[in-house]
Amino acid sequence: MKNHLSSIPSKQTLVPHFPIPPYPPTSPKELLVQAVSGILFAPAAVNAVRQTQALEKALAVAQAIELPIEVGATAIPNRATFEQLASRDDVPGALGVREVKFLIAQVDTNQPIVYFLNTQNFQFHYIFARDGLGITLSNQEFNLQTYFTDSRKFIAGTLLAHDSFISNTGEQGLYALEFWPTDPVKVEFVNIAFQTIHAAMPFAANTLAYHPAGETHQTLYEAEQVEFERLGIRQVSTEQLFGNITYSPLNLGEGYGRLRLIESSDPQPPTVRDIVIFKQLPNDLTHVAGVLTEEPQTPLSHINLKAKQNDTPNAYLKKASRDPRVAPLLGKLVYLKVAADEITIREATQTEVDDFLERVRPKESQIPPRNLCRTQIVDLDSIGHADLKTYGAKAANVAELRKVMTTPNMVPDGFAVPFYFYHRFMAESGLYGKAYETIVKSKFQEDPQYREEQLKEFAIESKRPKFPRTYLKP
Repeated sequence: MKNHLSSIPSKQTLVPHFPIPPYPPTSPKELLVQAVSGILFAPAAVNAVRQTQALEKALAVAQAIELPIEVGATAIPNRATFEQLASRDDVPGALGVREVKFLIAQVDTNQPIVYFLNTQNFQFHYIFARDGLGITLSNQEFNLQTYFTDSRKFIAGTLLAHDSFISNTGEQGLYALEFWPTDPVKVEFVNIAFQTIHAAMPFAANTLAYHPAGETHQTLYEAEQVEFERLGIRQVSTEQLFGNITYSPLNLGEGYGRLRLIESSDPQPPTVRDIVIFKQLPNDLTHVAGVLTEEPQTPLSHINLKAKQNDTPNAYLKKASRDPRVAPLLGKLVYLKVAADEITIREATQTEVDDFLERVRPKESQIPPRNLCRTQIVDLDSIGHADLKTYGAKAANVAELRKVMTTPNMVPDGFAVPFYFYHRFMAESGLYGKAYETIVKSKFQEDPQYREEQLKEFAIESKRPKFPRTYLKP
């Protein structure tokens, strides 16, 4: 598991850590920490009224606490402060957009407290809670109180400054309030976040909007839309957000290739030697040299995930094929750079293209290691990440997630089939030999359309042999 501390600057070691003492709090700061941690001291002799009074006192103290700017803030009075706290790192779906993360504590009371993280120094909400606020919950305990629950004590989210957004009324700029895409944050918690941040960021009061950033949030919004409107929560859809943006980089980088406008009827599939423009988002994408789309992409779109996987420059550019920087270069060899603020595109030479491909080509043949000695189909709970050479990365990673994410139904149950069965089936059916005969053909290596046809034919061929039942016998 990744050590989050490795990404925290050493100066954070100066941030005080306030432990929870095994005795009544003796200072306002101790009282704050115990209240935020959800374990306010309450001896058996103290009645419920006294506990309530102590909690209210802790909350009053909390509202008066000011964090050093290198840690965070409890209010953002102006754009300059926002930029002091913001990071312009790899924001999914909106590279180069300024991002400030926030954590709201005491969500289960009538006085929630918002903390804006210095996102340049704290990339993870839990690390901020632990090292910035001194909360002594474990990572797992914090997650259980923050995500995927209707009884959460914390709300964790992000503010994204879409400065190039233009509203229907001509107003420029939008601060999008977002949550983890698959975390089902219901309207009551969205309202707490929206109203709390609205009050703490007065300069952005008219440009703050909730953005349902994934299918989970969109479904919840549609089901609770009447309540959202009653509470006065401004909402912006993905289509509105990106429809009013002319440029949105999703994966920074550079590439060389032939610039092609790909239509759905195009018989020749794109290759790693092509920089492609899509008017409509495709359902699938092979490895290409670069991507521009005329339709907005979502953070978890198939194209963006492929671009991340292959380190391919990828951006949404409104009317890309008609852009005066792009249109004259269609059909030509080009250099494309996707940067945070704009694209750079120019004509390139064949030598530049060949040199680039040579630089990115692996120096040696790559053969994934596999262990064919284990022949048992096993339950996911009996393996982990160390077994990826035997059962594959997907099965091994899901198995590892089941150990870390223990909330019921968060990670599916299942079983893993070892590579042994695949290897035995491919060898005994003769498919290994047929695959080799196909890939050594020069036409297969040089003609993308022929290669695509042969791969489809091989996929059909591989389904013809029957799976021997003897494989499943002990």
